[in-house]
Amino acid sequence: MKRTPAPSDAFSDAFSRAEEMIMDYLITQLPAKDGEGFVLAFSHMASQNIMVDEDGKVTGIIEWDMITMPRCVGCSGYPSWITHDWFPSVYEWPRSEGESSPDELKRYREYYNRCVSSQPQRMEGWELTERSHMWEAI
Repeated sequence: MKRTPAPSDAFSDAFSRAEEMIMDYLITQLPAKDGEGFVLAFSHMASQNIMVDEDGKVTGIIEWDMITMPRCVGCSGYPSWITHDWFPSVYEWPRSEGESSPDELKRYREYYNRCVSSQPQRMEGWELTERSHMWEAI
């Protein structure tokens, strides 16, 4: 059996520096903590979690775990179906016909953000929407 050689110290050092630089940059992209606050947000909005009666009336919602979260990924965040491209473990484009391309998802996010920001009575924290998919991925 062939043994894989350990990475050189120079490679390890370069990788560590690159990792540190990326994390330093990502931290600068997080929203300010002052006034950010936490909100209630239903994180598992999917048809299997909504109970309805024969007339279509909602009778219950299940899966209420993780409902308190920072505003930037809670009520101000994009719906999860337009952020799939930021999660490689679940994003299957172009292998899956049901997935939108990265360009389509980017257009959906731009449209969603325009709609949210143009509302006369915007929700508090609406300006956080534009980068919410990055914060959620971080």
